[in-house]
Amino acid sequence: LSRYKFVSKMFDGFGKVLEVGCQEGFGAHLISPVVGKLDCVDFYTPYIESSVRRCNMTNTSFSARDMLDGTIGSDYDGVFSLDVLEHIQKEDENVFMYIICGSLAEDGSVIIGMPSLESQVYASEPSKIGHVNCKTAPDLKALMEIHFKNVFLFSMNDEVLHTGFHPMSHYLLVLCCTPR
Repeated sequence: LSRYKFVSKMFDGFGKVLEVGCQEGFGAHLISPVVGKLDCVDFYTPYIESSVRRCNMTNTSFSARDMLDGTIGSDYDGVFSLDVLEHIQKEDENVFMYIICGSLAEDGSVIIGMPSLESQVYASEPSKIGHVNCKTAPDLKALMEIHFKNVFLFSMNDEVLHTGFHPMSHYLLVLCCTPR
């Protein structure tokens, strides 16, 4: 939940926010109180159905959608996606990012979070099967710099967010501003 707390602090006061890959919406409870409108999408329909049943925040919507199919709109102040990019095939990552950027308002911001490539040594075998695109910190930053003028790289160990030595971090976060 500390990842969602980071997003809530960075997007506090934003009018319209999109979460890509919301799973069962467990982070929405931290984001919805600080934004005007929160739209949450996930490609897995049972997750969305569960979210609709359990989450009753008036400013939050849930819908089943695969972001590789195209943009949702073009007016989001912020878009965030935690634990999704590592599941996107490398050959589709730029399409994924173009679609996210296409969903942003002109001055929108994006937060992407993912397990680091270095952490995969400690991951379970089932986890490794789904993690087809983990990255090192420099590789994640380089990908984001294709799509944004300003990229701020952070790392996490447990619930501690820092700017320290990235190869020892288990999780990476980038805050991206000014889409290209």
